[in-house]
Amino acid sequence: MDAPPDPSRELLKKLLPSLSGSSKPKTWRPKGSENVSPETNRALIRLAKGLRIARKARRLTQAQLAMRAGISRKTVIALESGAGSPSLAAFAEVMTVLNPDLLATLCDFVESDQTTRALLEMRLPAAVRVQKRFVELPSR
Repeated sequence: MDAPPDPSRELLKKLLPSLSGSSKPKTWRPKGSENVSPETNRALIRLAKGLRIARKARRLTQAQLAMRAGISRKTVIALESGAGSPSLAAFAEVMTVLNPDLLATLCDFVESDQTTRALLEMRLPAAVRVQKRFVELPSR
């Protein structure tokens, strides 16, 4: 004879679908990166891990790195978690503290992009600006 189902167990199954074994595991995404592609998410996580490793290799605490970069400790935490919300300026400041040559290399890489150079050489026409038309309302 089967025992009647335990109501508390049934409630837990509804609240925690992982107990039922039917749900798929979710991929971890850093807070603030919900609207990025999977490729960008992976790159953010790689950058975050790299920043953390570089900081620890220099025996810096998050607070020390934040002080040297002129940003808050929360921003350092966000950068090291791979969150997509810290500013590019904060990232550049941290890179400058950890390795100024690496930031310069990154800038050189972006500036030497072959696609950008090819597009600039084609001298594409500038975007055409549409003039706004104003309609005069009749006076009362």
